[in-house]
Parts: sequence; structure tokens; C-alpha cells
Amino acid sequence: MRHSTGPGDLGPPPDSRHDAGHFVCGVEGTAEEHRRRFALTRGVCGFVGMWHTHPNMVPHQSTTDMGGMAKLVAGAGQNQRRALMLIYGRKAGQPKAGLYIYESGSRGQAEEVISVGGTEISLETVVV
Repeated sequence: MRHSTGPGDLGPPPDSRHDAGHFVCGVEGTAEEHRRRFALTRGVCGFVGMWHTHPNMVPHQSTTDMGGMAKLVAGAGQNQRRALMLIYGRKAGQPKAGLYIYESGSRGQAEEVISVGGTEISLETVVV
């Protein structure tokens, strides 16, 4: 979350890990970024979520993706209990996007439940 590659895009969090064939997105700084945006816009905007690509692969979430997103919304403040993950990829050679919505809810003081909803959409333009 230290550099910008475009409007609103802050790059991967600093605790992310990667090598030539693997990427694990971290969560460090996301709560602070949400609070910063929330305060700057007086409650209108905040952190929405993350996106990444699966070049030449289906845009399905991996167990690594699921774990990272669950960690992102678990135990977060009320205004950051929801996050969106968008994965660009391809299926049967056609451009697709997988959209996954994560939401954290409490079932009492010691139990937290993470809900996930997802869908896949066809794209007219190749992204990756």
C-alpha cells in the first residue's frame, strides 16, 4: 500500500509475498487505508477490496485467496466488514472476471462467521 500505479490503486500491501510463479497478497495497512479514506471523505468512501489476475487461467479463487480475504474482513471495524475480490482471467480462451464478496459477522463474543458470495462474468475485452 506504499505506491500508486493509478487513481485509487495503492499496489499490494507491504506484507505481500511473491516470486516468479506465486503471489500471496498481504493485508498490512488496509485497515489504516480504510480509516484514512473514510476520514478524508467524511464517511463517503473507504477501502473496497482487492483485485489480481490469473493469466491464462480461470478466474476462480484459490485457498490462498480465500484465506487472505477472510483475514482481511475478520475482526475488522464495522465499516470494513465487507470486501470485494475481483480476479481477471480466462476460461476456454475467453476473458472472464470472478467477483467474490466477503462479509464478516458476529455470532456472539467468541464466534465470527465469514460469508462469501461469488459469480463469474464474461468480458468483451481481454484484460490479461
